[in-house]
Amino acid sequence: MRYPIFSFFLLTLAFLISGLPLDADVTGSILGTVTDANRGVVPGVEVVAVNPETNLRQTTRSDNVGEYRILALPVGKYRIEASTAGFQKFVVSGIELTVNEQHRVDIVLQVGNVEQSVQVNAELAQVESTNSQLGDVVEVEENVGSSAERAKLYRPAGPSGRRGACEFGDHFAGSPRLWRG
Repeated sequence: MRYPIFSFFLLTLAFLISGLPLDADVTGSILGTVTDANRGVVPGVEVVAVNPETNLRQTTRSDNVGEYRILALPVGKYRIEASTAGFQKFVVSGIELTVNEQHRVDIVLQVGNVEQSVQVNAELAQVESTNSQLGDVVEVEENVGSSAERAKLYRPAGPSGRRGACEFGDHFAGSPRLWRG
């Protein structure tokens, strides 16, 4: 009977030390639609995401309806370049990609030579409009005050809605609470 418990303990310890449950998604995606000046979709356009700090380059092509997706990009600043025959090269820089973000960059190509380019700076406020999932960078601050004051912040609200207003016999998630606030 002693060995199964010891084996279970060792297996659990090995799993925790391995770091497998610590994997986190620290990537984002850039996506959009490629159109011409008349709002017609342009398929087959080469779209490149470049991280100028790491020189990471990831390339894709717009599909039959002009849409493109560049998935699993590490967080950071990016530049998007798009080019195809008969159109000016399109460049947008200053894109700040954050954790779990699906950043939309719609590309409008202008008729002209590939040697000519249209450059846009994306340093303005960016709004996530393609995904309802939340992801953010969390910074830790030191909590001040006595432990009694902090405890008040974390006490659940009772049926009256007041924080710390629990009464004898109140139920939270199906289990009775026997504390009086």
